[in-house]
Amino acid sequence: MRPLRSVCAAASIAACLLMCPRSFAQVGPPPSEAQPPPYPTPPPAAAYPAAPPPPAVLDYDEGQPIPAGYHLVVKPRTEMIWGGIAFFGLTYGIALYVASVGSAIKDSKTGSLFIPVAGPFLAINDLDAKGAGTFWLSVWGIAQGAGVVATIYGLTSPKKALWRNDIGRIDFAPVTATGAPGLTVMGSF
Repeated sequence: MRPLRSVCAAASIAACLLMCPRSFAQVGPPPSEAQPPPYPTPPPAAAYPAAPPPPAVLDYDEGQPIPAGYHLVVKPRTEMIWGGIAFFGLTYGIALYVASVGSAIKDSKTGSLFIPVAGPFLAINDLDAKGAGTFWLSVWGIAQGAGVVATIYGLTSPKKALWRNDIGRIDFAPVTATGAPGLTVMGSF
């Protein structure tokens, strides 16, 4: 019985294979049908955003080479200069106000406050200040001194930075209009 069963199974498999119009291998569509692309078409190059420009200013490390497209710029530290001037101006302005109001009073000893930085320290002795008076006059003198030190530091220690070559340029060009020569200054900052 077994041999008959195997013969019948083999005959039915052979009949199926002979009757099938195609083989079981994967076959593409007929050539007459249009085939879609395997992936979507990328957008044109204009649709992509442009790469961001390099930074306009880079910190300068002493001893490192200057990158292409940049040049070294040495400038004073304007933040320290203006901050020091403002801080000194505020603290010394208050001292001038107190000294001028005090000088209007007969026998006032506030005249030492007219002296910048050292005036508040001299006023401690002149005014016989004790406790909180000594503390606040000392703070006042230290604040004036801090403003002076910040200004001097800003002036004497310049900041070095690398600027992109296309930033901060000034160009001069001759101009003639209606017979009058002139000069045009163009710049970008």
